[in-house]
Amino acid sequence: MTKKANENVVPIHGSGGSDADVRAQARMLAMLGSDTISFNRAYVEITGNVLAALWLSYVIEQKAEFVRSGRAHTDGYDFTFAMTGQECEAATGISRAQQATCRRALQEAGLISEIGTRGRTVTYTLHLAQLRRRLDEVAAPLLAALQAARDVTPQAAAKRRAR
Repeated sequence: MTKKANENVVPIHGSGGSDADVRAQARMLAMLGSDTISFNRAYVEITGNVLAALWLSYVIEQKAEFVRSGRAHTDGYDFTFAMTGQECEAATGISRAQQATCRRALQEAGLISEIGTRGRTVTYTLHLAQLRRRLDEVAAPLLAALQAARDVTPQAAAKRRAR
């Protein structure tokens, strides 16, 4: 017995599909049609807050776009940009109240400062040098392990013997 070509296709709404079938289709479309939200795990260590890490990851990910659109500039030490709470919420799902908590955590970590507002648009400065310092702190155990591993390679042993 052969299967018909459309036997495994779930019917769409309006074509006789059950509510469960339509619900499954809606669920799948919602998952496939939504952006994945991700963040850098090291930022959680730096900020002490998952949502602050997400906020920071979003800003860093959008850095080039902010500059390209004329809404930001960088001098290598600081990154100054403008962003509305509505824009952040639409992109990350972080509510405005949660954004305030994120910004507080980032300010306490010395990573950002708010330098003014234009209506509902806040201008922020992300202190890149401080971010690098904090990342160095998080990476310190890895650095020590890498240095120790480097020192036990055959090349390092040969150098020690040559001394």
